[in-house]
Amino acid sequence: MKKSTSITITVILLISIGLLSAWGYNEQKISFAEPNEAILSTNKGLVLIPAYKNDDRSLFFFIKDKNNLGAAVAHKGVFGWKSGMSAWSPFNKRGDYETFGGYQGYGDQLIYGLIRNPEKKIIMADDREAAMLNLEMLPQSVVKEYNLKDLYLWYFESENTLNIEQLKLLQKDTQEVIQSIDL
Repeated sequence: MKKSTSITITVILLISIGLLSAWGYNEQKISFAEPNEAILSTNKGLVLIPAYKNDDRSLFFFIKDKNNLGAAVAHKGVFGWKSGMSAWSPFNKRGDYETFGGYQGYGDQLIYGLIRNPEKKIIMADDREAAMLNLEMLPQSVVKEYNLKDLYLWYFESENTLNIEQLKLLQKDTQEVIQSIDL
């Protein structure tokens, strides 16, 4: 009886080691040293727009196929950075973007869009001001090719579901409402 118990334990241990090794090998193959490498491994040819990188999460926006704007998240795992879900939809790269020409969502936790010349404007979601990324931070060849001069990407993000009732575009100096959208 003791011999069969030790054989059973040995077999279970060998199977467990085998499964753990296979999982580790797979995780290592899809993990990267930097979050941008993880995002680009699943979507070749993107123009990445970095939003932030913290200890275990990194947010990127991107331009895909010259006419799609999207968002992607990378998460830090045991062996490095792994790409999460990415989502994109068309944008009008020749739009004037003086007002909300459209906005996009990424799950229930992120909403974003483009605005031109926001120095004189404020984008608000209820009582929160949008985070802004100046797209002129990209290489000048990209800025010129995609007509990104004076263009900013605005976004709101939450760890939980965003509960935004209204987006407002305000004149910065007067707080006058230029445009509002009920969500």
